[in-house]
Amino acid sequence: MGRGKSQETDERLAHALHIVEELPYRVSARYLFYDLLQNGFYSGKGDYDKWIEICRVARKQFYKGWTPDTLIDGTRPIYYHGWHNVAINISHFIEQDYYVEMWFEAEAMSRQFEYYNHGCTLRPFKGDYSIPKKWDCSKDLEEANDLFGLPIVILYFGDCDKKGKQIPESAVKDIRKWSEVDFDFIKCGLTIEQAKRYELPVNPDKPNEYQWEALRDEQAGEIITTHLLKYINPEVVEKKEKESKKAREEIIKKYFN
Repeated sequence: MGRGKSQETDERLAHALHIVEELPYRVSARYLFYDLLQNGFYSGKGDYDKWIEICRVARKQFYKGWTPDTLIDGTRPIYYHGWHNVAINISHFIEQDYYVEMWFEAEAMSRQFEYYNHGCTLRPFKGDYSIPKKWDCSKDLEEANDLFGLPIVILYFGDCDKKGKQIPESAVKDIRKWSEVDFDFIKCGLTIEQAKRYELPVNPDKPNEYQWEALRDEQAGEIITTHLLKYINPEVVEKKEKESKKAREEIIKKYFN
């Protein structure tokens, strides 16, 4: 990192690396920035570029445990689970009571939702959802309805603030208008009640508002799984994954051996 590096920067890097080492999944620089922000290492979102430069240099120079592969790229696509390529992956939704997707506001939290997911498509919004993505979503829900004929449930997770409320409302309005199938939309968190129960710090930029990233991982996991397991049977997911693996092995044996 070079001589004369400030103690403040070392403390930020040490705190962030500790988070990386404690979590059971890999995270992005943006994920870590929000943790640093909530814990007082930065004063506002305007410091994001400063953090990106610090951790970029640390990874390139293998500084105090940091390496080029310490973090993941936070820019992620939609995570399709449970029904794409059904000829190879036997969808668990053929034995579930609901077709479920999880949508969430902060793309930086993608790995967290992947970790606690049970075979559901994940849609990170990264702020306001674009028109093409809303259109694709409306058609995806129609396709899922054609495949499974199940009630559709959308579980949404976002910040407890004005923008966190506006983002899903705007998206859902257009998706409902463009889709020929109905769906239940459930705001699962972050709620003011959850923020108070977990004694979360307020958003440094906006008093009396709370960000999803302020949750400790175990708190976020509790909120996610509590809602998801109301609609998804994980034993069915596991069973279909085993059946899919066996089917793929048989295909490989038949056509490639």
